[in-house]
Amino acid sequence: MIALPALLLLCSVGPDTVAGGTTTETTNGVTATVLFPDSTPAADVTVRLRPSNYIAIPSFAGLTKRAAAITDITTDFRGRFFIDSVEPGSYTIEVTDNKSVAARIICEVVPGGDTLDLGAHALAPFARLTGSVALDSNTGAMHAAVYGLERSVAVDSLTGAWSIDDLPQGAHTVRIASSSRDLGAAIIDAPPVAAGASDTLNAVRLLSYSGESYTQWAYSRTITINTSPTGADISEDVHRFPLLVRLDASDFGFSGARADGRDVRFAKADGTPLRYEIEQWDPVAQHAAVWVLMDTVYGNNASQSITMHWGKADAQDFSNGAVVFDTANGFAAVYHFQSAAPLHDATYNANHFRSDLTRAASGAVGDARYFDGADSMAAPDDPTLEPSSPTVSCWFKTDGNQDTVAKIINKGHTSPPYMSYTLELRYDPSIVGFQTAKTDSQYHTLESAQTITDRSWTYICGLFNETTGIGRFFVNGMLNGEFSDPVPIEYYNAGNYPLYAGCQRGASNTFYKGWLDEVRVENRPRSEAWVRLCYESQRHHSRLLAFKK
Repeated sequence: MIALPALLLLCSVGPDTVAGGTTTETTNGVTATVLFPDSTPAADVTVRLRPSNYIAIPSFAGLTKRAAAITDITTDFRGRFFIDSVEPGSYTIEVTDNKSVAARIICEVVPGGDTLDLGAHALAPFARLTGSVALDSNTGAMHAAVYGLERSVAVDSLTGAWSIDDLPQGAHTVRIASSSRDLGAAIIDAPPVAAGASDTLNAVRLLSYSGESYTQWAYSRTITINTSPTGADISEDVHRFPLLVRLDASDFGFSGARADGRDVRFAKADGTPLRYEIEQWDPVAQHAAVWVLMDTVYGNNASQSITMHWGKADAQDFSNGAVVFDTANGFAAVYHFQSAAPLHDATYNANHFRSDLTRAASGAVGDARYFDGADSMAAPDDPTLEPSSPTVSCWFKTDGNQDTVAKIINKGHTSPPYMSYTLELRYDPSIVGFQTAKTDSQYHTLESAQTITDRSWTYICGLFNETTGIGRFFVNGMLNGEFSDPVPIEYYNAGNYPLYAGCQRGASNTFYKGWLDEVRVENRPRSEAWVRLCYESQRHHSRLLAFKK
């Protein structure tokens, strides 16, 4: 198991006050004492820990990153609480009696020290925020939610009004989003509201993505896409492709953009807007990962380009994973493993992983998950995860000794070797493979021609085309082998078989030990050019993209 450094929690409470604390002997946790307004211990009140970018909008999964790493506990008889195993990141801790009083503690968990006792904090009467949204025929269903809190209310479909009546005092950020794919999300940084007080925010209008004019943006940069032999060396055109754009201090001025990247935009050379999803945006470390949906990436072309725009203070947020990874374009499940939302499926299918005991880590693209050789995660059984012609892919990086056959991604029968489909690592002699089951007595396994080096990121992809009966396996974008079999994949529909990452349910000695990133299940067999472009787009030090000065 990898040893993580101890963590230091730097916290504040309310709009301005810094919460003092003393070092405890326990690491990776946070503790505090909570009092009622009359200074008596606040026993048995609710404590909620949420990442700072958490949004409680389960029905709009594609419109924002919804956090899954959350904690709900209660205080003890002394008004004390303790939350352990807190990963690095920004968090909001809310304490409330769910009746009339609440308090908020904002925490930044960073590597480098022991945890802190946050001291004593007093609950105060609820604050209230109200507002309104201008309605039109394209608005759709809308919600108003508060970042970092378990607060989401429907916007009235007749009047456009909304109200959140049970907030802790302080300055809150409100996100108003619509079910319409074409509309942006309005993000309102509300001024501090006092305990027991009410404030009404200015009315907003949700804007149309197609109606924006990028002449109003302060900055722009041209990005060339080179698929010629001097670049990614891909000869065929690839359509409706999510292109990864990495940003760092060498090619992008983070100081000119909003802190959450909400004002970044992308357009074709002729100005046509391109949809996008922000997977990672870190202005402090100065790196970001953004997926841009290209209608066509031209093969054997060194002159294609797109333009990135940024620098508009009042821009709305159009980051939308469900549009970029559209189910109509073949995506059944896409897992980026963002640190604030490690289990989230970016598609509208919402095939979220459950029962996660893995840890956040740096990934091949953005963030990843680390499996210690004894843990796994599972997404509930769903027909969308059982395509007749699947393409399954991921990035992985091994960490030392594995079980004999470590299952990286798998779905199907609990009895080996009859996996409906699986990506796996055979640790002796350290090769990877793709397997499909046709019946309980027939299956196919394709294995890599080369061994895999520990602690090195590797991209693998397996697919089966039911129409042609051809199965293929790729390692780092290159075809490693194929089989031919007209028998369809067996999905064992009489049972309940989730999608697993990190092991095979019911089978011993199948645990994976290492890192995992960018897991995808797609419902169509992708072309060799598509797989190659995925690898070239996502790998570090690729020659696919170049930023013009």
